[in-house]
Amino acid sequence: MNTRDVVNKLIGAKTYENTQVLNSTVDTSITPIVSTDPGAVSIVIVNLGTNDVTIWVDETVSLTKGIILAADGGNVVWDVTRHFMLPTKPWFGIANGGSSEIAVIRQSIQEPPATPTGATA
Repeated sequence: MNTRDVVNKLIGAKTYENTQVLNSTVDTSITPIVSTDPGAVSIVIVNLGTNDVTIWVDETVSLTKGIILAADGGNVVWDVTRHFMLPTKPWFGIANGGSSEIAVIRQSIQEPPATPTGATA
């Protein structure tokens, strides 16, 4: 049995690694990070940049409202077995002091589109 088989068994459905390594830039104004994915079973968001980023599940995110991802590697990891619906939510961010690059990895029980929305090559 390989890792994918174990994950599929835990989730109870076939999963796809919808690796949205978006390497998006979060600006000092509210920036969409990922859209809603009702089939998402896990999500990892990593701040790759040199400025702190605050994230939240809607456009009310601010530097004082949300989850702070520290510069140079601050991250969150959520899955449906422990965090219920958080991986399925849309996420928005705002950077403190200057734009910051982030990476997102999402795993879904739905096949990913040929080119994920917002993805860069």
